[in-house]
Amino acid sequence: MFRMFGISRKAIASTAAAVTLAVTGVLASTGTASADGMNDHCPEGRACLVFAQGVYAGKVWVFEGCGYHPVNDKFKFAISHGNAFKIYYQGNLWDYVEPWHPRPLDGLTTATHVEIYC
Repeated sequence: MFRMFGISRKAIASTAAAVTLAVTGVLASTGTASADGMNDHCPEGRACLVFAQGVYAGKVWVFEGCGYHPVNDKFKFAISHGNAFKIYYQGNLWDYVEPWHPRPLDGLTTATHVEIYC
């Protein structure tokens, strides 16, 4: 049946695989990424917090995607490579981080969550 159009099954299979990879890549880049992670620096285009103390002191928590992100630690510095965000602390306190502006944070109070605005 496929020979009727001069297309082999192998060509169809490799084309389908390429299309699947391309669509997956587009969907992954346009949607909200699924996992936050730790790094030694804050990559371009991300919102990040620097740990204040403990075994992770000086390490950078990198947020993937917009919206609500739970945290439960103390952070001494915030970095915004693009989007503004708020970091919320225990006791109904918060700090606002402007787009493209790093700033120091209260490294003594435990943060509960971050809200990244997109």
